[in-house]
Amino acid sequence: MKHRKRAPKPLTAEDLREQLFYHHETGLFFWRHGSEKRRSTPISTRDNRGYVKVRVNGRLYSAHRLAWLYMTGKWPLYQIDHIDLDKGNNAWSNLRKATGSQNQYNRPRTRRNKTGFKGVHFAANGYVAAIRYDGKQYTLGTFATAEEAFAVYCEAARKHHKSYARTT
Repeated sequence: MKHRKRAPKPLTAEDLREQLFYHHETGLFFWRHGSEKRRSTPISTRDNRGYVKVRVNGRLYSAHRLAWLYMTGKWPLYQIDHIDLDKGNNAWSNLRKATGSQNQYNRPRTRRNKTGFKGVHFAANGYVAAIRYDGKQYTLGTFATAEEAFAVYCEAARKHHKSYARTT
């Protein structure tokens, strides 16, 4: 008879708080126990996408998700958005819960964008402003300049994306 490895017990907020201290202003985690050097050195590593990771009980966790657990006592049900787009800034004031769509709203313009303005692309007859919300793409109009199209995009983004609107 083969013995199966037992899945590790899920990390609870209590376990996390017993082992680590989260400095909510800086977003850094520190060990609570051990030498002075161990307790005063931030714990973290970065993955290949730039997210900060922290190892607890032999398992690697995203620091922003651990921060959520530490501060609220519950694992986040959805995604956690870094308001300033800095994946390494896990200060509590920079984190908020978000759906997948809301997280996408808070993205900067893509590198493929040739106009220099989020929500604007060039077409044969001018600059087109477009926005995505409620799972659909909407064309907002065609304009003579990229700046005009961008102004219309910004207005629509503030209306539909609300606090998640990113216009840069």
